[in-house]
Amino acid sequence: MRRVRTGTHLKHIGNVWYYLRAVPADARHVFDVVKVKRSLDTSNYIDARRLEKAHDIEFEEKLQQARRSGADGYPRDPAARVEELADQVMLSAAEDGIGLDEALLIVPEADRPAVNRVIDGYVDEADKKAPTWSYSSVI
Repeated sequence: MRRVRTGTHLKHIGNVWYYLRAVPADARHVFDVVKVKRSLDTSNYIDARRLEKAHDIEFEEKLQQARRSGADGYPRDPAARVEELADQVMLSAAEDGIGLDEALLIVPEADRPAVNRVIDGYVDEADKKAPTWSYSSVI
C-alpha cells in the first residue's frame, strides 16, 4: 500500500508562496541540492495548495528514480546492476570493436568479478547455441 503524504510543503515568504522540500541524503545525487525551493508565483493560498500537488508528484517520481539508482547512475539492486553493466560491456565491445577484457575496464572495479561471471555465462550460452562443424560433416 502506498503511503499517503501528510502535511504541506508550502512556505509564505514575503508575498509569495514557495514549495519547499528537504531532499533525503540518499537521493541528493539526482537532485543536486539539499533542499528543493520553487516559487509558486502566487500570493493566494488556495492556488498554492493546488500548485503544490504537481510539485509533489514531480518530487516523488524523482525521489523514486534516485532510490533505484546509485550515485554512478547504475541500479542499486545488485542483480540489476550487474546485468546492466554486463550488457553495457557487451554492447561496448561490439560497437567499438574491442575485446571483452578491454570493454570490462569501463565497469567500476568492485563490480568487475560479478560482471565477468555474467559475461562468461553469456559466452557459454552462445557457444552452446553455435553450430558445430567438422571436416567429415562438410564432405
